[in-house]
Amino acid sequence: HVPASIFPPCIDYLALGHLHVPQRVGGMEHMRYSGSPLPMGFGEASQPKSVCLVDFTGRSARVELLPVPEFQKLERVSGSMCEILGRLATLRDSNSSAWLEVVYTGDDLESSLRQQVETAVAGSGLRVLKIRNARLLDNQPSLDDTGRNLEELSETEVFSRCLAARKIEGSQADLLMRLYGEILTAMHETDSNAE
Repeated sequence: HVPASIFPPCIDYLALGHLHVPQRVGGMEHMRYSGSPLPMGFGEASQPKSVCLVDFTGRSARVELLPVPEFQKLERVSGSMCEILGRLATLRDSNSSAWLEVVYTGDDLESSLRQQVETAVAGSGLRVLKIRNARLLDNQPSLDDTGRNLEELSETEVFSRCLAARKIEGSQADLLMRLYGEILTAMHETDSNAE
């Protein structure tokens, strides 16, 4: 958001920080973000990393990007359960020791996501650092479509709306509602017996 024109033309070399991807400012070779020398997250796993070697001849800067070796492979594995397990099998078979972020984006409700992933990498050099279920995160229920406040809805109504927002229907929804009802009953019985 900062244009290159705010810097005075007398600057021989300008090194800026914070942005993780190395880049020139305003297309000028002597004004640049150096970028991070190591991936700062799984989103940067496939970005080449470098450091800037700046050599001066008088006041003229010559910049060379030196690649940083990959010391630890990072990989984001995402997709349906079948796609995730397939990729994990490929990594395992190639004796990879990558650190992984697993992102489930399938349509089905996967209640055993963590267990399946951990089973798939057991005994390998793979290390799962993060597991996300994008299906649950992306479909946060809207509770205000009727104009009622959350406080005006019963626990069962809130849970029912959560199921609907995640498009869980039919026998699966019926089973989850029944189990949720059992949990509520057990909680309320425990509360009434508390001293």
